[in-house]
Amino acid sequence: MVSVIIATYNSSKYIIETLNSVKKQTYSDIELIISDDCSTDNTVDICFNWLDCNRDRFVSANISVMPENKGIAFNYNNALRHSNGEWIKYLDSDDLLLPNCIQDNIDAATNNPTINVWLSAWELIDKNGHLYDRQPNTFPMMSARKQLKSYLKHIQDLHSNTFFIRRNTLEMIGGFDERFPMTQDIPLVYNLLISGNRLGIMPDKYTVAFRYVPTSVSRRGDERMNNDIAECRWYYSRYFLRYGLVHYWYNAQVNHWLRKHRCDGIIYKIMGYFLRCFDIVNIRTKLKMRFK
Repeated sequence: MVSVIIATYNSSKYIIETLNSVKKQTYSDIELIISDDCSTDNTVDICFNWLDCNRDRFVSANISVMPENKGIAFNYNNALRHSNGEWIKYLDSDDLLLPNCIQDNIDAATNNPTINVWLSAWELIDKNGHLYDRQPNTFPMMSARKQLKSYLKHIQDLHSNTFFIRRNTLEMIGGFDERFPMTQDIPLVYNLLISGNRLGIMPDKYTVAFRYVPTSVSRRGDERMNNDIAECRWYYSRYFLRYGLVHYWYNAQVNHWLRKHRCDGIIYKIMGYFLRCFDIVNIRTKLKMRFK
């Protein structure tokens, strides 16, 4: 059985479309778990009403409501605790599963039983659900150690909403890292790779439609999310040094320092200046690689 876990928060605008995408899966053995992070709109009522009409589609379906708003990582862990499937497919409340998503992942897992984490290509849709781009997954299929080095350098190369994870693997790393409550994806990848879990890649299988909404938390430059990302990069920065990625390590240290000591003093300005210099080095390296 596969557990599809959905984390909601004030998701009334898109949640019906998201739920319908789970209902339309070609794979039948699905458990649906919705965890709501104490929404202030009518998201929970919408979910209960939808389940009243569609519960028979699933092996089981439940909603859990958090008593207080605690962030994305806590919300997903709450959903995980209420789920029972061997495999976990997690989904943000404004994104969509393409109809063959679960079946494609199950097929890959069946054919490669030693791999416990799968990722795929993805589509991009606008706020109205219209397709405007398709992006193959170009992340390398190699050892976990080499994948970690690649991810440290090119963090943008993975889209976490395509993840399909064996339950005991996710539980082994402690689930979603609650030290960084507003970002579930970056620490998840770090923890999986550091623990030796090689990522299986389906480069041309499109399984998820990611909704690009400029006002969403991940797109509007939410300060809490930016702080969590900076803290996460700093926390794992020792791996930059392990792989000789000195200027990445430096960026992580300075970002952490600037966010921890917000001020307008001369030291702040000097540190910011050096950070920009190293950013220029980073951009130059990426341009050389692109046009090599």
